[in-house]
Amino acid sequence: MSVPASRNVRIAIAAVVVAAGALAYANALSNGATNFDDLWQVTSNPLLQPPLTLHKFVRILFFPYHGEYQPVKLLSYLADRFVCGAFGANLIFGMHLTNVVFHLANSVLVAFIAAAVIGDIGGGELRTSGAPLVAVLAGVYFAVHPIHVESVAWLSSRKDVLAFFFMALAFHAFRRAAVIRLRFAGTAAFVFFLLALGSKATVLSFPLIALAYWALLSWRGGGRILLLLVACAAASVAFMVLGMSIISSSGYASLPIGGSRWLHFLTAVKTFPFYMQKMLFPVRLSVIYPAVPAAGTADAGVLWGALTLIAQLAMVFFIRVKMVRFIVLWYLLSLIPVLQFVPMPVPAFTADRYAYIASVPFALAPAIILWQVRFALARRGALAAASILVAAGVLYAGILGVAAWSRNRVWRSSETLWKNVLAGHPADTFALVNLGQFYLEAGDYPRSIELFNAAAASDRGFLTAYLDLGLAYERTGDVHRTNGRTAEARECCLKARDYYLKAYLAPTALTLRPTLDIKGCAALGVARIFFQERKFLSARSYADEALRFSPGLDEAKALSVRADAAIKQSKSVADDLIATGDAVAEASPDRAVELYRKAVDYAPEYPAPYVSLARLYLGAGDYQKACDYYALAFLAGKKDAEFEYEYGVACLRAANYDVAAERLSRALAIDPSLEKAKVKLAIARAYLGHPAQALRILKEVLDANPGNQEAAQNFQAIKTLIEKLTAEPPDARN
Repeated sequence: MSVPASRNVRIAIAAVVVAAGALAYANALSNGATNFDDLWQVTSNPLLQPPLTLHKFVRILFFPYHGEYQPVKLLSYLADRFVCGAFGANLIFGMHLTNVVFHLANSVLVAFIAAAVIGDIGGGELRTSGAPLVAVLAGVYFAVHPIHVESVAWLSSRKDVLAFFFMALAFHAFRRAAVIRLRFAGTAAFVFFLLALGSKATVLSFPLIALAYWALLSWRGGGRILLLLVACAAASVAFMVLGMSIISSSGYASLPIGGSRWLHFLTAVKTFPFYMQKMLFPVRLSVIYPAVPAAGTADAGVLWGALTLIAQLAMVFFIRVKMVRFIVLWYLLSLIPVLQFVPMPVPAFTADRYAYIASVPFALAPAIILWQVRFALARRGALAAASILVAAGVLYAGILGVAAWSRNRVWRSSETLWKNVLAGHPADTFALVNLGQFYLEAGDYPRSIELFNAAAASDRGFLTAYLDLGLAYERTGDVHRTNGRTAEARECCLKARDYYLKAYLAPTALTLRPTLDIKGCAALGVARIFFQERKFLSARSYADEALRFSPGLDEAKALSVRADAAIKQSKSVADDLIATGDAVAEASPDRAVELYRKAVDYAPEYPAPYVSLARLYLGAGDYQKACDYYALAFLAGKKDAEFEYEYGVACLRAANYDVAAERLSRALAIDPSLEKAKVKLAIARAYLGHPAQALRILKEVLDANPGNQEAAQNFQAIKTLIEKLTAEPPDARN
């Protein structure tokens, strides 16, 4: 039996539900896109950009995108682009309209589910005369409930309304196959269920819901229904395995909350009452609910969750009213995927959108209770009280609708969204960073820096905060550079590099794809700063590091190629300047210094201009400056034996004996046969107060080459000094 049977009644029910939902969600149509996943999911998704090619279509149908396999959702976005393009409509408006239309359709389907369930397993007066009123109220309550705003007003949550749309159609088709035994209804149910799975995996528990309903129908339909349920269960398992394999192959990992599967399970139990509370009392709704992992079995939240769960299971097993059992079972079973009894890569148990399917019982139950109480009052002759009760039910719907209307305004923009989150959770790092990113894209760099700093202070391990701080300072530096404030630009770029390096070098045990991508972007940021500073070798090195973390980072590939070309070009220009400087060095040392410094500006990581400057100052007797430039050449990568020898000689003449000894020792480590380095090392050792070591080194030189005059002279001088010091009394030595 299908209730309501009258076509006109069904049209009237649908009209009332659609009107109520349209009033509640009319202001959602003026919302924009947000920076909460809308960028990569919708507006800048490369698979959705025109023109549509066969390759893109195949990618959508058969391949995951960003660790998710949801082809139906992507196809719906593609349809939006096509329709809006054909009619010249605003794309964002069109996408919001599609979300609202699907939600209104879902609300009508909920009304029809209520009517059908009452017709199948309802009893008494509820079945014979209560179905239309209950159906209307259930559909309206579902349509206007504010907990659904996130699923409807958020473009990226299209998957929630789509998944339920096809799941509701699958339920209706399943019921027709079992109750009416309509031909091909089973096939339709299976197809609809596949489309629901292709929208979002939260419908995985549909076979269990259908099985529970079939049991309440006293197993009507026989073997055909059993075969249908087995096929749906197989599809659920296949999609679950597919999803986990996609997660694994995409570089994600399964992360149990609390660090263990047991604590993860306890946290799921602890979270169980959350959805009941939010659906019964939809206040203080938020995009973000900070996760509070269970402390253990004795956690008060775990105990309360367990008691709530036990109470609902008791209702299933001990209350014989089929409607009650179905409502409770729908709620319990629909939460199985949401509460992540199989841990997923992002361990989020609580979100308004997760309640979309599980909220159906909270639309059915108040409608049924209201009708039952009204009927009891009317039967006793309390018609006024019954009318007041109906008015109260309508008022309740109105309150929910006003709350939904108000909640829609939160999703107007990224700014309103994240300000709303921070009003309830001021230290939430995710909200701080996302609001900061909004201001960053709007060009309000000081405010974005303030928010990123707050996020970093709240969670020192939050890599995104450091990455975004680097980006904010980099862009601030670009503004200063454009306005001619070179010093300020330089200071900002140095800060940017420091924050990029913090994100890049931050120790983390996580190997999740998002963490690797953050490190890749941070390395790319460091590469950009080095490229601006004309340090092309470092730029290429960090660009290659970025590609190691994120192989698909096209900007890093391009920057690596540009840096490689710039290295060759800058070296060529620097070599020309050095050659010109060498030609004029004797006649005009100042001009040579100028040319060498220009070479440094062109190629700050090329050691040759530093070496030329060091030799020039060494020849001019400015030994300390020579040492400074030799040090810069060393940092730029100059490390051959002859260079180390020259560096050591400059330090020796500048009376930096310890550095001289170190550089000369390095020269000998590279080329042990470098005799002149041994002589200078001996002199440095003597000045450092080790004459015996000096004599031993010089003796080795003279044994190998008796004709070395410098070694012989220094050997004799040191020997004479030792003899003189030995002959003098201790007081005279001092």
